[in-house]
Amino acid sequence: MQHLTRPMSLDGHDVTVTASLGVALYPADGDSLEVLVRHADIAMYAAKDSGRNALRFFSTDLRERLSEHLLLERELRRALSEEGGPELHLAYQPQIDLRSGAVVGVEALLRWQHPTLGSIAPDRFIPVAEQCGLIEAVDRWVLRRSVEQLQQWDAQGLAPLRVAVNISAQHIGRADFLPQLEQTLCHAGPLAQRIELEITESMLMQGQAELRERLLALTRLGPTLALDDFGTGYSNLGYLKRLPLDKLKVDRSFVTDLPGQPEDEALVRAIVSMAHDLGLQVLAEGVETAAQRDFLCQLGCDLMQGWLEARAMRPEALEAWLRQRSSMSVS
Repeated sequence: MQHLTRPMSLDGHDVTVTASLGVALYPADGDSLEVLVRHADIAMYAAKDSGRNALRFFSTDLRERLSEHLLLERELRRALSEEGGPELHLAYQPQIDLRSGAVVGVEALLRWQHPTLGSIAPDRFIPVAEQCGLIEAVDRWVLRRSVEQLQQWDAQGLAPLRVAVNISAQHIGRADFLPQLEQTLCHAGPLAQRIELEITESMLMQGQAELRERLLALTRLGPTLALDDFGTGYSNLGYLKRLPLDKLKVDRSFVTDLPGQPEDEALVRAIVSMAHDLGLQVLAEGVETAAQRDFLCQLGCDLMQGWLEARAMRPEALEAWLRQRSSMSVS
């Protein structure tokens, strides 16, 4: 690896390259050339995943991780197809207005209940979807189901809700992203204006001018934009005034120790003040106690989401919860 990183002269320019290196040792890691090369290949991909320009030796742990990755990829492809049936479903977590206590929206959260593997957490299958190119299909599936759910709720006479849907950075960076989104939203009609697309700060590492034009075109299709997990990633705040954002979502890591943690109190206070000065709403994630809710309300935070009010629920459970909440407020 040291030899590879030495500068090379090409057409009068010094060029350096780096390498990811995977190593398998005979006989512990295999007793044939075919097995050794396959295991070294597994170790090389682990080196790439660790940030590239790295070295990894093969281990049984790496083999098990690769086996799980391949299994989840195969099963996710099947679940996204028609034969996957009801394994994938959306759960909806309410978003509450801190001043009035009204439910103003929900966040659509993807869940996977596998027939033999049981409940598979998003932090296990979403990275797999991103690595194998399935994340665009996942995003489209979630958005399409969210629109269909809005249509069902309206037909049932439920109070109008806004549905927040996460969009991956990989998907929004693709050239065919806007045509795909337009195709999905054309069936939504006016309901497109009640879709909120959540983007992450990591997405803002893309070219600012190109991203701004892409997001402006996106909002012209109807949806609004929220910046998710604010404060955990990109540090240049200049994008807040340049991008067509409507809402900031304060990451739960800043909410967990409220009130009583001076640093977090100061950060959340600054976020709320800055967002309001820019004409943005603020939603606090991970609110689990009445003390957290009351403190955020005192700061002027607009919205909250968390287990204090409700966990994410299937549509039928959410409908019952909303009706019960409505009857309690009337009585």
